[in-house]
Amino acid sequence: MARSKYWQYLINEEGQPVPYATIQLFNASTTTPASAYAEEASPSIISGGILTTDSAGYFDFWVDGNVYTEGMKFDLLWSKPGSIVSGGVYDVYVPINYEQVDEADTDTYKNKLVSNSLAKGWENKPKIYTETAVSAGSFQSVSAGAIEPGFDYYYDLNHDLLQDYPVTAVYVLAGRSINHIPEYISSDILRIWMQTDDVSGTGEFNFTIIG
Repeated sequence: MARSKYWQYLINEEGQPVPYATIQLFNASTTTPASAYAEEASPSIISGGILTTDSAGYFDFWVDGNVYTEGMKFDLLWSKPGSIVSGGVYDVYVPINYEQVDEADTDTYKNKLVSNSLAKGWENKPKIYTETAVSAGSFQSVSAGAIEPGFDYYYDLNHDLLQDYPVTAVYVLAGRSINHIPEYISSDILRIWMQTDDVSGTGEFNFTIIG
């Protein structure tokens, strides 16, 4: 898990930067020095959680998500006698910086947003299948066995989405939405039932399936 950065400027009551002031970092609501780093790739933590502002009053530090796994809250105390009244801010939250899931990594116990087994393949969702300019002559008609009264025509879409209940839409080329009833045939075939009046004399149809 990547490290996360926190930065700030220490200024006095007049809004002036306070250079070379001492900043002490503690785990929130404790007197335990925080496990912070001076750089993103620093091998060692900052000794005692103590750091110093630069000439512009700026300071920063890095914290490791493998150490603070459920969010990182810190108390920041400052001091520089003669320049600023000692004080601090408390429960400062630094969000965890997650790395991209490595699909080649089979370890499902690491602390991350989602396990590799769940994340794998998400780039393929959602899948969209379309058929355009389908003529009315492509529909099959039935004299009995319609899915609903009046829905006497159907067209089978071989979408290959491996999705049992995809979202469907049917439009004529002019853009008007057509009332229809989708029927599940298999995980890659959906039967679209339509009313006789909509099929007869309407022209060509566009189908969209999202799943």
